[in-house]
Amino acid sequence: MRHDNSKSTLIILGILFSSTSLLAADRSGLFLNLGQGNPEGIGMVLIDPLGRRTGIQEFDLSLYEMKGHNERIAFREIPHSEVGYEPSPSNDETGEAATTGRVSLGINQDVLQGEYRISIHPAVSRDFFLDMDVRDANGEMSGSVRLSGTVSAGATQQFSLTVNTAPGGQLVIRPIIDLSELNQNLISSCSGIKMSGNTRSGGTVRTNGVARLSGNALITGNLTAPSLQTTGNASVQGQVTQASGTLSCFPLDLSAVNQLLSARNDNMSLPAGFLTGGTLRVAGSTTLNLSTGIYIVDRLEVSGNARLQASGLVNLFVRQSVSLSGNSEVDSAEAPIRILIASNSEQVLSNRSIRAIFYAPTAKVVLSGNTLFSGRLHAGQVEMTGTSKVEAP
Repeated sequence: MRHDNSKSTLIILGILFSSTSLLAADRSGLFLNLGQGNPEGIGMVLIDPLGRRTGIQEFDLSLYEMKGHNERIAFREIPHSEVGYEPSPSNDETGEAATTGRVSLGINQDVLQGEYRISIHPAVSRDFFLDMDVRDANGEMSGSVRLSGTVSAGATQQFSLTVNTAPGGQLVIRPIIDLSELNQNLISSCSGIKMSGNTRSGGTVRTNGVARLSGNALITGNLTAPSLQTTGNASVQGQVTQASGTLSCFPLDLSAVNQLLSARNDNMSLPAGFLTGGTLRVAGSTTLNLSTGIYIVDRLEVSGNARLQASGLVNLFVRQSVSLSGNSEVDSAEAPIRILIASNSEQVLSNRSIRAIFYAPTAKVVLSGNTLFSGRLHAGQVEMTGTSKVEAP
């Protein structure tokens, strides 16, 4: 369904509030409105607890106009669900180009309670907002949530939405932190990588900037970069591919993650004394064991002979800075700790051992001294000095 410019109204949610639903025994409803800038370029899919889908995976205006149906990218599998699109009303009122468009998905009755998944599929990079509303089984609007953030072209964003349609039921949304794209490379950097001294990368390196290697720096895997500069005995043992723009710099939107985790996280499960004034500090010879969960802090500091470890899947979101120094260790008996850094300031890792997935898309990350990093490293810039090494986990 598309907005008719000859009329001043488009009923997107009107189809969702049909007379049929008002007469149904279960009058519950779930409604999603995704606002985006023009030209349009963001698709959205809702997946219910049974795995059924409704939505458009790739934005195609003809699909909203009902001119065709492509089962590969357009879905309407959830019973009583609809899809709609509305350009900005300014198109009608002034004739000027729209500044926003709106994609809407909805289930008009018999909404299953439980966990839904929302996936946002951008073909372009832009800001967005997502309004979510639930109607309980009695037909009363009972809960609403708004999420805003930024998406990058080609980088799907996913969220978990828990739906309760009991009277007064609410919506709970949490980010799905998917860093699987980082598995393609050992080190990935948007703005370039610099290796000097006796540094070593034991796997594939990819950057959208210049790769500069000096001294005895060594990349044992393949390198993809617009250009490679080497001096001294520095070398790449694998294949060197000169190419530009091959790396997705922001596979995960941290602005939306920050918004959601600020309201709901697992910080309350942290032992007393470690989180003070926004700083998660592990010092001396102490050990902090993080249980499965998602934590958010302003600063992370691990120093001395301290050890930060995890049991289970741990996501640690850091708003400002990370300091790992001395003989400290970051380790995990199971999956590597996933450390996400929203800051664009320089982050220095100079401790003995790190086993982690490190995601800092706007920051410069420096590995110095004899640091051994085991995992995946994605940053705005990467610099390695001394005898620091990066290897696969």
